[in-house]
This record gives sequence, structure tokens and C-alpha cells, in this order.
Amino acid sequence: MHATLGDYLSELVQNALEAEADAVTVRLDETDGFYRMEVTDNGRGMTAAQVARVTDPFVTAPGKHPGRRVGLGLAFVRQVAEQTGGTWTIDSAPGAGTRVGLTLPRAHWDTPPLGDLPGVWRQLLAGGGGAAVTIERRRGAAGYRVTRGELLEALGELESVGALRLAGEYVRSLEDALEAREGMET
Repeated sequence: MHATLGDYLSELVQNALEAEADAVTVRLDETDGFYRMEVTDNGRGMTAAQVARVTDPFVTAPGKHPGRRVGLGLAFVRQVAEQTGGTWTIDSAPGAGTRVGLTLPRAHWDTPPLGDLPGVWRQLLAGGGGAAVTIERRRGAAGYRVTRGELLEALGELESVGALRLAGEYVRSLEDALEAREGMET
């Protein structure tokens, strides 16, 4: 099992990139007692038969993990949904990409914490081998959206330590502003 919800999101984005997606959208909403997460990509997609087997930990795409015959990412997604009384969905079609959704009750003792979201966002936006990554984050009525393209336009690149530091500071400021807005609403 993963330690934080950020770990689950990172795993789902990694799956999308391995499926040759060049556009990935990550959504995380906190509303009415739930975390709602969704990762959508335009990668290869899967057949109905592949989707039916995707949460079997002993099934993985051929050649995806050299020397390893297990794939645990979506098995962990299913497991955390079952443990917490949450739900998960997967929609996919060959050539049309994949959408994985996960909804978990915030107050359940088995629901992992969010983790260091600004650190996760920076990693996902800077990584990905050039894929267009979009982060959409909402908490109640407030939210923000940031894209890899916006960061590249502002910083010029996302490989150097300095650019990564600035990207991290920016996404942390977005998350801090979201927290501050929530504090003003309560």
C-alpha cells in the first residue's frame, strides 16, 4: 500500500506515461467529507479484457517491468477503495486513453493522508518526458489549475535545480493560498 494519496496519484501518472500518453490531467477535490481523485490520459488505452484483469497484482503489461512479473499500482487503488468504503472506477478504450477515478472518505482511519502535495505536483509537472501535465485542485468552492506548459513558459526549463526550486515554491504558494481561503470561509 502507498503511504499518501500523493503516492497513488504519482503511480497513476506513471502508468499514463508508460502508456505513451502525451497529455495527462490530474484532479484532486476535497468536498463534503471526501477526497475525489481522477487521472485522465490520452495514452494507448486498454481493451475490456485488459481492464478486467488490470487489478490482478500478477498481471502487468509485457516488458513494462523487466525482471518483474507483478503490477501493483491499480491493485493498490482497488485495495484502498475497498478498505475505506470508497469507490474506484476505470474507463479505457484502445486508442482513446484511460481515466481512473478514486473517491475516499476523508475521515476513515485507513484513508492515507494527502502527503506533500506541492512536492508531488512539482515532480509530476517537471517529469513526464515532455507530456502536457495539468493539475486541477479544488477544496470546496476554491481551487487552482497549473500546467507544465505554464511553468515552462515562465521558467524556460524544468531540469535545473533553480527552476525546480521555483516551480516548487510556486505550487506551494497555490496550495497555501487554498488553505488560507478555506480558513477565511470557516
